[in-house]
Amino acid sequence: MTHLLFIGTTPQGNQALASARAKGHRTTLLLSSQHNFFLAPDVRDEALRLVGQVIEVDDLADLAALKRALAASDVTDIDAVVTVFQLCVTAAGQLAAEFGVRGPSVRGVNAAKDKSVCRGILDQQGIPSVGHQTVLTCDEALAAAELLGYPVVIKPVTGTAKLATTIAKHADDIRCHFAGLDTERTTMERVLIDEIGEHFIVEQCAVGPLYSVEVASDGRSTVPLAAIRRKIGQDNPLLELGSTMPSGLAESEEKELGEYCVRVCEALGLGLGVFHVEVIHTTDGFRLIEVNPRIGGGMVPETIRAATDVNLFEILVDLYAGETVPAGFLPPKRGATNFFLGVAQPEVVRGDLGDDWFESFRDRLERGNSSIRAGMRLRPMKGNLDRYGTIQVTASDATKAEKDCLEIAAQMESILGFPFIVLAPKSSGRRRWLFNERDLFAMITVHDVMPILRKHVLVDGYDFVVDLEKSHGSILVEARTGLEFLDLFTFFASLPLGMNHPGMTGDSEFTRLLARAALHKVSNCDLYTPEYATFVDSFARTLGDPYLPHLFFIDGGALAVENALKIAFDWKAQRASAPPGGRPLRAMHMTDAFHGRSGYTLSLTNTDPIKTRFYPKWDWPRISLPTVPADPTPTETAMRDAADESLAQARREFESGDGDVACFIVEPILGEGGDIHLSPRFLRGMQGLCHEFDALFIVDEVQTGCGLTGTAWAYQQLDIEPDVVAFGKKTQVCGVMAGRRVDLVRENVFRVSSRISSTWGGNLVDMVRATRIFDIIERDSLISAAASKGAQLLDMLTQLAVRHPSLVSNPRGRGLMAAFDLPDGSVRDLVVGRLLSDQCILILPTGRRGIRFRPPLTVSTQELAQAVAAIDVVLLEVAKDAAPESGA
Repeated sequence: MTHLLFIGTTPQGNQALASARAKGHRTTLLLSSQHNFFLAPDVRDEALRLVGQVIEVDDLADLAALKRALAASDVTDIDAVVTVFQLCVTAAGQLAAEFGVRGPSVRGVNAAKDKSVCRGILDQQGIPSVGHQTVLTCDEALAAAELLGYPVVIKPVTGTAKLATTIAKHADDIRCHFAGLDTERTTMERVLIDEIGEHFIVEQCAVGPLYSVEVASDGRSTVPLAAIRRKIGQDNPLLELGSTMPSGLAESEEKELGEYCVRVCEALGLGLGVFHVEVIHTTDGFRLIEVNPRIGGGMVPETIRAATDVNLFEILVDLYAGETVPAGFLPPKRGATNFFLGVAQPEVVRGDLGDDWFESFRDRLERGNSSIRAGMRLRPMKGNLDRYGTIQVTASDATKAEKDCLEIAAQMESILGFPFIVLAPKSSGRRRWLFNERDLFAMITVHDVMPILRKHVLVDGYDFVVDLEKSHGSILVEARTGLEFLDLFTFFASLPLGMNHPGMTGDSEFTRLLARAALHKVSNCDLYTPEYATFVDSFARTLGDPYLPHLFFIDGGALAVENALKIAFDWKAQRASAPPGGRPLRAMHMTDAFHGRSGYTLSLTNTDPIKTRFYPKWDWPRISLPTVPADPTPTETAMRDAADESLAQARREFESGDGDVACFIVEPILGEGGDIHLSPRFLRGMQGLCHEFDALFIVDEVQTGCGLTGTAWAYQQLDIEPDVVAFGKKTQVCGVMAGRRVDLVRENVFRVSSRISSTWGGNLVDMVRATRIFDIIERDSLISAAASKGAQLLDMLTQLAVRHPSLVSNPRGRGLMAAFDLPDGSVRDLVVGRLLSDQCILILPTGRRGIRFRPPLTVSTQELAQAVAAIDVVLLEVAKDAAPESGA
């Protein structure tokens, strides 16, 4: 049986006492009334019940006092000296050394507690750290800050609980820090004043998400046990407001973090115990904040226990009893998170608050407590000691646990009538900033993207936060999990080169041009730049049609279509010998068309009714799609008859309209409407009707354009000659190309000022980006490559239909714009969902039962094969699930 001498305890530290008792160890506990402010009476009483012997000491941090107390109680047969209490670690090490037994390393403890010494050792060992200087006075701190560069962190060289710690963004913050020290000290217990001392360290302000790692050592081997992500205050990042496990780091990053913390502990000489290391993940790597030479306090051990089912205090007791360290990182079994209840401003609790208000949340919590009662005056949270309780939540994963925790906190705020201190957003990667990366009060990070957006925005897209740095090519990386997804979605077909194409990211001059254009949003319609001219020249060279020389640019595909209609309305009104009688000008269009959600385009779009319901619309002529059932395979005669029937309907509309049809607008392939390919016969017929009835022929290539179909524009494969083409998505800048019959009107909108215009005339940043994209498309022959890769994709989809004849029908495509159908919408939605959740593939539905491919032009044939193989796997699963069970 091992005799463990515990010096002091904490509310959480009582678990070490319980563990020692459960393991059959003999225990002695030293307590002092000086430290009762850390222990509520019930916590102290619990400690007394858990140990075999209690000895009262004048001062737990005084080695001489400890030795006197032990001598008076005739305690000599000690095997190890243990403490979980920050203020007693040095004394515990000294006492262990006096008795020659296991205990904290005095050298390691002193090196860890003295932040100046700690930083110096790291510098000597070549372990990355931050710039720092030790100071005594305000003037010295000001000089250090000037040398290091603002912002800086000022904190006691030896301190605890973030007391007397300040982030200084300018000199006045430093002056306020030192001016307020005397007042702050009057609110502290004597032992805390002694712990803090007089010297301060001024450090460069490390920018990034905060993590902590519990590191264990048996005196021979040192290993990381658990990494957790810390929650901090939005308005004061020094405030620690909770923690979450798993950390959200990628496996490789968590390994790197663990190795960094082990190096730190070994360099400092921390020999035996469990140590708490706090680290910030900066853009330059991990940087130490501080090392506590004892097990993590607060709710850190409880968060780890809730996530892993492992009690760190049991490991601590085992180490001091002479056992070896565990193998390494404890595997999480679930997500766990906690949140400390604190306030930013003085608050008075409502007088009618029920005593049992907290109990109504108990069944939704893993654990929790609160001291908030009716009529209480709550002081603002300035450090880790100003807390009024905690809530802890577990769930299947960390994201859901944090979401549930936030919801519970919000409901508590509603009951209490005041807000808790606001959490800063968290990140699984380096911190993203709203403004200046050096501004610690304006940060947005990946783990709070969804909760923040949900407060103000309808977040009805994918539950997906994009890692803009790590995503590459056809791979999108989910920032919170690190999972890689094959991207056949490409931001609704608007990403021509995939993510982080080397031609975009590997050129510092291009990055400089992009940043320069981003500084100011120029009104391109009125003031002109070389960047604008370069873009127009590149567009005309790569995508231009010499018969459509007029260009107009605007933000958004719907507004491109909107202005195409305005071109037609203006043209038709001037072409008529007299204004059309009876009713306003109209735009003819197709059923199942999607042309946008703006004013005019609402009257054209007719896919999902929810997109246009309740909005006023024009009663414009709508022509039925010339379609025939895809199964069995339609004959040429059937397709010709369908086209002729739709053309006859269009003729009737033209003839009955009193000359009021200004244009016919069509998608050559109806994207959202079902990837429906309109035949050249039908399109040529509609072009002929437009010429006969003096209407403009408009082609909407917002989705089909910029090379996706294997030519710059889909119309170039269909033997048609549009008067106006609307473009967008992959072109980055939206707009129209126009010519041909538009120029039959001398005073058309391209010759008369302000007939069509906008403030920005497109976005200059988009133009700079698009210029580089067009250059890469041209250099790498990506349009012709889309044609050849698309042919291979279509062959794969045809074979897929052969393998799954009861599920897959109508494989179709032009270039990389490919699709196939499934039996109905429910099966389609199931397949799309499983591709996302099981195969990590982002792909879009289309129409009532189709699935559409929208890969980047840079997609490889291997990636296309991977996608089809994944679809094959999911279809086999769907077929198996649908098959009747066999049995006797």
